[in-house]
Amino acid sequence: MIILKIMSFICLYVLWEHRISENYFEVINRYPPRSCINVFSWLRRLLWGYTRRCTEKGIPVECFISGILNRFCFLYFIFKWIWNKSDKETFEDCIGDYIIILVVFVVLYSMSLSVQLFRYEFKRLNMKNYKHFLHILDYEIPKNYLGVVGVKKIYKRNNRKYAVVRGQADNYTYHNVILPNGTDTDVPLALFERCSVMWVEKPDKEALYIEKIIEAMLSKDAEHIYVVDRTEPNLFSADRENKEYYAESDRFAIVPRVDKLETRRWALGMYGDKTAQYAEAWCRKNQIKYKYEEMFRYMSHY
Repeated sequence: MIILKIMSFICLYVLWEHRISENYFEVINRYPPRSCINVFSWLRRLLWGYTRRCTEKGIPVECFISGILNRFCFLYFIFKWIWNKSDKETFEDCIGDYIIILVVFVVLYSMSLSVQLFRYEFKRLNMKNYKHFLHILDYEIPKNYLGVVGVKKIYKRNNRKYAVVRGQADNYTYHNVILPNGTDTDVPLALFERCSVMWVEKPDKEALYIEKIIEAMLSKDAEHIYVVDRTEPNLFSADRENKEYYAESDRFAIVPRVDKLETRRWALGMYGDKTAQYAEAWCRKNQIKYKYEEMFRYMSHY
């Protein structure tokens, strides 16, 4: 009976962790980088291991709090039950309290994620985007790229920075453009629009997707090698004759060639998970930050 009761605590612990990790894989590519927390790599592996599947960003603050709170509750209720000499009533109280905390936190966690994503993706509330708030965890509304612009005027309204910008290609002037905090206005910026809300941001560099690394690892091209520039990071091909040059440089890492490690595939025809994990391990070993082009809820199962 004692073993079964301990298993009850473990099941609640795993359920909590699994629920949080599923949400993580659904939203991490859309989550604001500024709201992520960076910790030591060994600590991240120990407490938030599932977040290592995307090292381009840190740990979302909700996941950070969840990892600490879940472990605290698990240890607290286990020791409380043992301290009371494994009493039956104490066990029922501990399990009940654990379930209540789990349910309340998951609700607060989902609400916090929704607010974070809404503020990051829509910038402000209006009559065209309010209906997306309740479903923001389920899907993403595409943003429209309007071109490269330069900032001509900055002003404040309702404690928010706005700008008047002018397109470099068509010389068209856009008004009431949101200027996020920390934006460098001395460089050309990318203008986006979503649900009648316009904002500018620094043009994103092309991300290093783990899918591209896998393709390079599985490539049968004998005349070229694939190299990652650690400073960008950026993946490119080079002539095999230059392999020695890239191998001696600390700036570059040569992608190893491997055969497919397993036949099991994810849905939608993705690569075998062990192949992906091998690519992730290689990136971490070479201190290369990476992300997935598309992440799925069931990635938390592996």
